[in-house]
Amino acid sequence: MAHGRKQHAWYVPPTWPASSPYLPVVAELYWVDTLLYGNDPAPRRPAVVLTVPTVVHAPIQIVTRTTDLETDGVPHPRQPGLGLDEGVFSDLRNVDKHHWHAPRVTPIATLDPETMAEVLRRFL
Repeated sequence: MAHGRKQHAWYVPPTWPASSPYLPVVAELYWVDTLLYGNDPAPRRPAVVLTVPTVVHAPIQIVTRTTDLETDGVPHPRQPGLGLDEGVFSDLRNVDKHHWHAPRVTPIATLDPETMAEVLRRFL
């Protein structure tokens, strides 16, 4: 390398390609990159889908889940098979539907009907 020339950083492609955006399913739990809705100290967080847009510019509405049991919200029991400690559904967030794709979101499971009914009552 000649003196004074800078080396270029190597480009490292993502470990898996991003999928096309898709609409999620109401009552499904997903791991969601918090950059999609901002202002969250965790890099990823479990969230349940509350509403799916039916018009062009409407966002996907989710309710995020925290393990801070002092937080106000809907309690949700520990589910080790899903990788979830005891938690609380606590914050209503909006996500642009154009950003809803893998690897930014990863499906986990369907939320049980009783907890989903409580989430709907509290956040809609």
